[in-house]
Amino acid sequence: QQDVDGELQDVNYNIRFKHGGLWFGYTPKQYKMGHLYTSLKVGWGKVQLLNDQFDTPRDQIFVLTPEVGAEVNLTNWFKLGFTAGYRWVNGVSRIDTLGDSDFSSPTGAITFRFGGFGDGWQWD
Repeated sequence: QQDVDGELQDVNYNIRFKHGGLWFGYTPKQYKMGHLYTSLKVGWGKVQLLNDQFDTPRDQIFVLTPEVGAEVNLTNWFKLGFTAGYRWVNGVSRIDTLGDSDFSSPTGAITFRFGGFGDGWQWD
């Protein structure tokens, strides 16, 4: 509920959660048909509640997402990836009813990866 002109009213909000940054990854033995994968996403962004009637505060956030997973080479230009991780968010402080833990959570993904991956490179 929100205080609107001295009266408590139910108010609906949309949550705007945007972030971006750097993505670091390591894939040992990527030439094998099945192999492990690990990555770390480090970024920053903004969180805000949106409503047509009110201006709402906006928080600057920091986001850290470590991931582990497996990849399967289906062809030399197509891989299927399965990852699991945890998205940790820090900096949510100005939004009354939400905090860091409301945006931090386990993650999982299935990805289709297309392109040249350098699997044939010789690292003598």
